[in-house]
Amino acid sequence: MHPTSTLLSLALLGGSVGARPSAGLGSNHHHHLHQKRSSSSSSHAAAPRGAGAKTLPIASSQPTGAATVPADFLGLNIESSFMNNYNNAFSNNLVSALAKRMSVPPVVRIGGTSGDEFVFDEGQTDHVKICVEGECPTGSAASYKIGPGFFEAYKAYPDAKMTIQAPLGPNVNETLVREFVRRAWEARVGAVGSEWKSKIDAIALGNEPEFYTSDVTKYVRDTLELERIVLDELKLEGDDQKIFEAGNNAKQPVSQYDVADILKQGMNKNGLTKATAEHLYQIDTTQEWTDATMQRLMLSHKAITERLDTQYMPSLRASVAEGVPYMISETAAVLASPINTFVSGFGFALWLVDFSLANAARGVARVNHMGGRPVANHVLWTPDHTAGLRNPGPQARAPFAAACFVADFLRPTSGGAGAGIGGDNDSGDDYGLESGDDSGSGSGGLAGSDGSDGGVNPFTVFNEKREQDAHVVDAEEDVTIQELDLDTEANPHLSAYAVYSSGRLGRVALVNMRLYNGTAAAAGNGGYVERGSEVFQIPVGDGVEEVQVQRLHADLGAAAMGYDYGGEQHNVTWAGEQWSKKVDEGKGHFTQGGSQVVEIVKVSGGVASVEVPDSEAVMVVM
Repeated sequence: MHPTSTLLSLALLGGSVGARPSAGLGSNHHHHLHQKRSSSSSSHAAAPRGAGAKTLPIASSQPTGAATVPADFLGLNIESSFMNNYNNAFSNNLVSALAKRMSVPPVVRIGGTSGDEFVFDEGQTDHVKICVEGECPTGSAASYKIGPGFFEAYKAYPDAKMTIQAPLGPNVNETLVREFVRRAWEARVGAVGSEWKSKIDAIALGNEPEFYTSDVTKYVRDTLELERIVLDELKLEGDDQKIFEAGNNAKQPVSQYDVADILKQGMNKNGLTKATAEHLYQIDTTQEWTDATMQRLMLSHKAITERLDTQYMPSLRASVAEGVPYMISETAAVLASPINTFVSGFGFALWLVDFSLANAARGVARVNHMGGRPVANHVLWTPDHTAGLRNPGPQARAPFAAACFVADFLRPTSGGAGAGIGGDNDSGDDYGLESGDDSGSGSGGLAGSDGSDGGVNPFTVFNEKREQDAHVVDAEEDVTIQELDLDTEANPHLSAYAVYSSGRLGRVALVNMRLYNGTAAAAGNGGYVERGSEVFQIPVGDGVEEVQVQRLHADLGAAAMGYDYGGEQHNVTWAGEQWSKKVDEGKGHFTQGGSQVVEIVKVSGGVASVEVPDSEAVMVVM
């Protein structure tokens, strides 16, 4: 690592949090924080590039080849052994915030390496879990002895469904499988035989099997035995037996076999595979954690789609050929990095938007983004402070706002602009804050890297009554998506997508992933400090007078971490809303005026011109 080129370096922590942004759009781009704004085009302080506006090749009605988007496309993933850390009001509120934006409950996968390493002790009542070997006490590759109290966490997230991972490992332990699956099932839905489809999505058959067996035939043989045990224990019959999620292959860097291979070996010969799944981390090897690395490997539509198309689409095609949906059940922009600001900042947020929509456009049935474990920093939020300064918490991180962007974009268009943002949440007095937390009434302040407070809380404006969604969303309304061709070779950092509902154009997403690093430290580190912009021209046809624009924005660009981590300077907002442990316990609040932000852009000559600054994504509603 070269100290003169470190991306968003650790100077962002501690004392430098209060530094002013360097000159550019990050220091004066505030106009879209107001409730509404009208213009003939969406203008910004930074001048557009001289290459000219990008005209979108877009159809007003659903084109051939547009991919159908399942209503539960957006999901989450939490490491099995740490699910109790996530069983708190803050995490529940964040999951509910996503659920409100979707027409069906999102799916939370409870799984991971540790889920295959459990030892159960019914007499262990004084501890939920005890780490007995491996990467103790915070690693995923560790073995935990769990007691009956561990399963209480399966009662979490009433607004979501769960995928339960059945333990597999090198060999099938029938006693453990029966005990674990039955207790998790009963905690989630009640006694065996109770209605379960509103609360459980699937039973996953182990995790990343390449790490404990290189023999694909053994994996298939073991998982088919695992299915038999689970069905017998849960007394599932008929169509209810088609409940299993197979694969969950690591894919990279270990790749002895994948979904295509297990299907060839007869994984679905009994017809009980509900879905197949693989894992993807965009950057999964050690790098120099610099601006240049982030731009080349993370904030690049070309890098994202090349990896998908070459390494993952063969598995999708093999699965679809058998009539089985294919998912990316665990993903993040980076697998491991010591620098929080690289791993869980606004750069990750922009990657999440483009990665999610690129998968949806290719027919992937679901993408689960990382809740992870407390020590992991490639996450949407940290649930508590058990990782200490290594990964401070509890905090909402920048990528969570991006997940809300994706949920809103992929909703049926009957939900309108920012559909699902509304709700019946009350003011800050009713956020269910735990004892000792800020009340949100002005006594908080800038969030330091150690989770401490200081100064004056800038968020004194709470919406006493959240803006309510005026539309009824039809969960059965068909939603399809098409990626729009912007010439990836010429524009590797730009992407655009169109969503259609019931065959009609409803929304367009514009993503500008050119890296802008708005920290004061960036100029001295050779960082990306100039914030330009791109203008996109959207043909909307005759009779359309205006479009609505909403923005996923951070003044600091890719450097922003969110308010909880870095204070007000690090704010990340989606349509004027942000999420914070300190301010709203994860329920979300509007930073200005108490309502979502919608820009009105006038149409001229049948074309809407929308400007998107570097390191920003926008949603355009027809």
